[in-house]
Amino acid sequence: MTDIHSQAQALLPRCIEDRRWFHQHAELSFQEFETAAYIEKALEEIPGLVLSRPTATSVMAVLKTGRPGRCLAIRADIDALPIDEANELPYRSCRQGAMHACGHDGHAAILLNAVRLLAARREELAGELRFIFQHAEETPPGGAVEVIRAGVLEGVDEVFGLHLTSTLPTGKFGVCSGVLTSATDRFEIEITGKGGHSSMPQECVDPIVVGAQIIMGLQTVLSRSIKPSDMAVLSVCQANAGSAYNIIPGAMHLTGSVRSYDEAVRQTAERRIRAISQGIAQAAGASAVVDYIRGYDSIYNDPALTR
Repeated sequence: MTDIHSQAQALLPRCIEDRRWFHQHAELSFQEFETAAYIEKALEEIPGLVLSRPTATSVMAVLKTGRPGRCLAIRADIDALPIDEANELPYRSCRQGAMHACGHDGHAAILLNAVRLLAARREELAGELRFIFQHAEETPPGGAVEVIRAGVLEGVDEVFGLHLTSTLPTGKFGVCSGVLTSATDRFEIEITGKGGHSSMPQECVDPIVVGAQIIMGLQTVLSRSIKPSDMAVLSVCQANAGSAYNIIPGAMHLTGSVRSYDEAVRQTAERRIRAISQGIAQAAGASAVVDYIRGYDSIYNDPALTR
């Protein structure tokens, strides 16, 4: 049989074709109907696979070798981001407000051609292989929870995946044992004061002033509530209030993110964000409602499998 490197090289033009199709037909989370249909049709052309649709916009292919061995899963995500593409390419996104700007077109194409490659070499394999094309990665808790609840990981011993990145030169890949990514959480703070005319601030409770104090107060979460040896990032990224230059608004909305590696740090950040926001608001005669939304946990790569 042809060596695996030559076989992979032979599949490269098809992989590029698949990737460009996915890129051109970008679809947002939970809307990947055309993408899933393309994947399913391509998999139907590969003999010996058992295909299923765990959810409306996800696809799984199972390759059973008939020989005893472990059950391995390989996973890729398939959804795009809500971005208008500005590139001038023959395969630029044909959908306004949707673009594969995070590499999921590449992930899907790589996995699809990995199926072709491994299915052609099934006589060399043992155990079972599951290929999971997961929808809605960009919208936590996303499609992972749905496909897991649908049973795609029942009996699976190991799961593998990859992520494209522009931080490495083309043709290079990195492997990391243990913690790889930070947990990513979002917080929303709705500050309610009392609006009025800018000429009579004494009649108002200015939510912008309160919001500014909260923004500065949140900077102490990392410097005073978390050990210097525990890495974390807290950023306030949106501040929205007001409708006119001479009107003090009645409310202000802040949005930000917390990135951390340790569960205890995560809990401390949430607790302090609530306490600081509500305490500052109360002291000013305003109120603050904090909504802390947990995103994905940190990726932890099993050291033995990494080796």
